Amino acid sequence: MISPTHEETASLTSQDPGAARRNCAEQVYSALKSDIVKGILVPGTLLSESALATRFGISRTPVREALTILARDGLVTTLPQRGHVVNTVTLTEALDAFRLRGILDAEAAAQAARRINDAQIAHLRQLIEIRESDDLPAVNREFHTGIARIGGNRLLVDFVDRLLMCMERILLLGPRASTWTQDGYDEELAIVEALAAHDEKAAQEAALRHVQNSLALVLRQSDLEPQAALQAQPARVGVLVQ
Repeated sequence: MISPTHEETASLTSQDPGAARRNCAEQVYSALKSDIVKGILVPGTLLSESALATRFGISRTPVREALTILARDGLVTTLPQRGHVVNTVTLTEALDAFRLRGILDAEAAAQAARRINDAQIAHLRQLIEIRESDDLPAVNREFHTGIARIGGNRLLVDFVDRLLMCMERILLLGPRASTWTQDGYDEELAIVEALAAHDEKAAQEAALRHVQNSLALVLRQSDLEPQAALQAQPARVGVLVQ
């Protein structure tokens, strides 16, 4: 976890008190969110406001604000008189996220196909060529949220990011799901090719196929019953592209 430096803290305290507090809260939120998503802070970890305030060298108020946002994101739960605890991610929650992401990713790809330019296509190509990284899930998140961002729908970007965050946590439990695969590369390349052709339908179908195959990988690494697995498959989407 990265704590604010002495110079950063001094700079913050020289700002307007309200702005400095919000800035501190954002730093704490970002650091804790990263640690939770990456599995550094495992489910069940108790987070103390006073301990975090000491660790970051700030007051408890911005820490409390950061924890409130994390609770809103579903990453922690508030325990009266005890503090906050890192939430457990269940397979059911992950599957629900896949179902919703199948719909949203398809719509994001369709919207992006209408607006994408050459520079954005080149950037997406660069991302899918990254096969080794200290944080491949972050590269994956940049790729998918980047497509949503190209479409210009801020709410869609936020929803896709939160769903990816949820799935990253469950993928950490699998031995292969968070690593680079040839199938994943081919699927993302198909998305980019469809976007480059400005083909909304092909982009939508490629994005949905990628989510379905990612879900299949999770199901193969779980003890989910066959009937539940069938019900968990993302629905086909054909009404979002007008």
